[in-house]
Amino acid sequence: MSAGSGTPRSSRWITNGTRPCLMLLWALASLFPAKVLPADGYPADRAGSLRFEVVVATTTALAWRAWTSDTAVQAFFPGIGPGQTRIRLEPDGPYEFFFLPDNPEGSRGCDECRILGWEEGRVLSFTWSNRPDMAVRGLKTHVTLRFSPLDGGMTLLHFEQGGFGSSADWQVAYDYFTNTWPKVLDAFARHVDEDTAGMVIPVVDANALQIATAADETDERQVAAELSGHLDEPGMSRWIFTPVVIIDASTQIPHSHPRLTLNTRDRGDLLIADFVHEQSHWLAAANEARVGAAVADLRKLFPDLPRQPPEGANGDHSSYLHLIICSWEYQALREIVGARRAQATLRYWSTHHYRSIYRIVLEQQEPLLAILRRHGLVR
Repeated sequence: MSAGSGTPRSSRWITNGTRPCLMLLWALASLFPAKVLPADGYPADRAGSLRFEVVVATTTALAWRAWTSDTAVQAFFPGIGPGQTRIRLEPDGPYEFFFLPDNPEGSRGCDECRILGWEEGRVLSFTWSNRPDMAVRGLKTHVTLRFSPLDGGMTLLHFEQGGFGSSADWQVAYDYFTNTWPKVLDAFARHVDEDTAGMVIPVVDANALQIATAADETDERQVAAELSGHLDEPGMSRWIFTPVVIIDASTQIPHSHPRLTLNTRDRGDLLIADFVHEQSHWLAAANEARVGAAVADLRKLFPDLPRQPPEGANGDHSSYLHLIICSWEYQALREIVGARRAQATLRYWSTHHYRSIYRIVLEQQEPLLAILRRHGLVR
């Protein structure tokens, strides 16, 4: 966006004389460090918005066209067919998507969504509706797409959605879009080039991570403080995919959804391992289609994998999924604490839970990584 007395025809912002307020939100979000706070109505990352990145095998010009042309966007956007969009790249122009075209006007999907601004080939910003069945249907969020050229004719697409409120009704919308936009971005990347499409990466600023305690107990505060200190470890920021972490002394087994929750038992490298393990589930959720394809190949490679604890996980899909999750955990630990401590941590886990899974990750790295590479699942 150019400064100066004039605005080029290829760049338009609907700003009432100033840049959009979302620019201010981006600037403010980077100023606040990770917060440790009680989980009384524990927070969601609404000030920082939803953010994802994906690398696609096409030029920025073609990637840009895919999001600004009716025929191009109809070719990849899930749930959208011919005639189900209305896009006009002009100030306050329509950016409408009709997922339910037979519904009455105003409840067909993204009705009355508008172009907020653009910079030709680089930035596109528009409003976006909530689903017709949501309590916040009458309120809109805003989406900004940034297109950055990479070597080899590739493009990095950075996605951001902001404007969420703080009520429970807004939480429903936030969770819905957390699960939905990665599918859209993956469909876009695969439409461009199935073989070279990159993973959809949820982007969370480590400085904006919110660490909450479930009951504000002493051991919860201690673990929260320790985890906050670990965020400064080199490589840690690459493995943060959801912005809220709950420390709960009553939790025996850490889990990722609906909110990432850790116990107070594991400390040191085990705490880091728990953290990146559960964060990795959010990365998997953002790449559902390619994870499912990898799981199918893993079943063929490891047909005798145990499906129940303590050797396996809880059932068939979970056990094969954890071959991916635990591989990411191992990679993350190597980056954060080094190979020796990473191996020691996985050896301990292989005597504790997911025993066969962790042994495969330690002992059969090459065939396992070959499948992950085949499906674009290597960070």
